[in-house]
Amino acid sequence: EDDIAQMNINLDHFQEEGKEDICLAFPQDVMTKMNNCLSFTTSSPTTVTQSTTTTTAATSSTFFSIVETPETTEIKETTEITEDPVNVEEIAAVNAAFLNAAISLQFLVVLALLLLA
Repeated sequence: EDDIAQMNINLDHFQEEGKEDICLAFPQDVMTKMNNCLSFTTSSPTTVTQSTTTTTAATSSTFFSIVETPETTEIKETTEITEDPVNVEEIAAVNAAFLNAAISLQFLVVLALLLLA
């Protein structure tokens, strides 16, 4: 309680915008105990952060153009980057299929060798 009271006193030194930012960083139960934060307790926004990860493959193409005039020769370089989304699940399924095919082929080779022996 003494710490909260001291923080409340220290908030007196901030302008209203600064107080709001600081108060919103505290949990609701702490804010309700601080007089300087009471005005922000009922109107505090709820922030939900959603994180998504997208894996992409990028194709890069570089083009050169030459512009010649009697006085100068200018070479311009243009790079285009095209991003293609990568479906990780699809790649994993294809890899698993190739692995299963390789195991089956090894089994058939071993079986053929055993039959020939």
